[in-house]
Amino acid sequence: MGSAEGRKTVWTYKMPMLKQPLPLFVHTGAFDVTVPFKITALENAVDLSTLDSTQLRKEVDAQFATFISILEQGDGVALLDFTRERERESRNRTMVLNEKRT
Repeated sequence: MGSAEGRKTVWTYKMPMLKQPLPLFVHTGAFDVTVPFKITALENAVDLSTLDSTQLRKEVDAQFATFISILEQGDGVALLDFTRERERESRNRTMVLNEKRT
């Protein structure tokens, strides 16, 4: 991590004392903050709930099968190429699932 110079603490969480070890501890919180930049990742997002779920599943399964195959082959160059291509695609298009909240 970089230097803390110029950074300001906006929220602090004090961990409660636990009586026994836990395999996982999750805390969810939210806060408002003003930042000197704009996050544009979702401006070109695609709402997955509007797509054909059967076709989407086929596309996801195909990508996953390719990924697993590369891992099984132990081909580091192919893995790097595959992940770089997925990263490049995700910069151009972000997909989100529009969850219904209750």
